[in-house]
Amino acid sequence: MGKPNFSIRVEVLSNALKDLEKLKQKSENGFKQILHESALNTLSKSQDNLSGIDFKESVGAIAQSGYVEASGEYSFEVGFNAEHSVYQEYGTSVSVSVPKGFEAYALQFIGRGIREVNIKPKPYFHPALNGELKEMRKKLRELLKS
Repeated sequence: MGKPNFSIRVEVLSNALKDLEKLKQKSENGFKQILHESALNTLSKSQDNLSGIDFKESVGAIAQSGYVEASGEYSFEVGFNAEHSVYQEYGTSVSVSVPKGFEAYALQFIGRGIREVNIKPKPYFHPALNGELKEMRKKLRELLKS
């Protein structure tokens, strides 16, 4: 009986590794693109939501303070940096309304009792964010299937 013939071709393994690397690059690029597009869409939808709110002089300043910036290799930050933007979103004093899951974040904006201003919340950011998160998940699933 001759010696057993069991082997694997290195070229096949090498080609498979090249294909995996291409898939990784495609996925990474697609992932970054989806995140960036979602951040831009959130900003745009938030600004659209602001256009439906009264107090045009204050919401105009909020809309203009919107930004999207890369905050890491796979992360983007989207938000508004006008000082009163958070009060328009959550309201003030007895009118405060905070979406579930954002309580810890919103606590940093609690007033110090200096004056009482009861602004009713008029969310513009969270509705845009929640809608876009659903779309982003859908796009990520599609990317993983392709």
